[in-house]
Amino acid sequence: MKKFTISLIFLSLGFAAFATTWTITNSGFGFSPMTLTIVQGDTVVFDIEGIHNAVEVSQATYNANGTSPLSGGFQLSFGGGTVFPGDLSAGTHFYVCQPHASGGMKGTIIVTQTTATETAALPKGISVFPIPSQSGIFQLKIDEIEYVKSLDIEIFDPKGNKIFDRQRLVSGAIHELDLSGLNSGMYLLKLYGDTRIYSTKLIIRK
Repeated sequence: MKKFTISLIFLSLGFAAFATTWTITNSGFGFSPMTLTIVQGDTVVFDIEGIHNAVEVSQATYNANGTSPLSGGFQLSFGGGTVFPGDLSAGTHFYVCQPHASGGMKGTIIVTQTTATETAALPKGISVFPIPSQSGIFQLKIDEIEYVKSLDIEIFDPKGNKIFDRQRLVSGAIHELDLSGLNSGMYLLKLYGDTRIYSTKLIIRK
């Protein structure tokens, strides 16, 4: 199992939040990841071989390994392309590669909706460093600020797979995020407050 620990050291700088861009590739005749969970406002890029396309279908068509496009759904040509937030409403989006759907080349994008509001900037008093990290170890500093009592956390790998689930992080502390067991790349850190979502990149460069 990959090493991932989080420790607490009791004892400001801001970084920008952003909507996330996720990438779906293909491994032979299968999409990778086959199931991707994102948040409303995120973008999905299909970086696939020229013999594959990606077309949204109904759930019934998906279950039957069919190829009939869903009216109003996204349709990407051979070689892939970009699915923008306007085409990714909350819910589950089913899609297939039309030439290879009968062989099971299909996937889903689950778009989650939250009552929180994603902010354009991280509150003053929260910072993460170093960026990039050569060791894979990051420090997340949360000063004692009135409107942030605690935060939940999620971390995602470059393919959008969640590698760490949320837990309460109290303010007035430095939290150590140990990703030293992971490969070089860009990871996504999401912090959930009472009414806001904040996000930033965690870059490992070994």
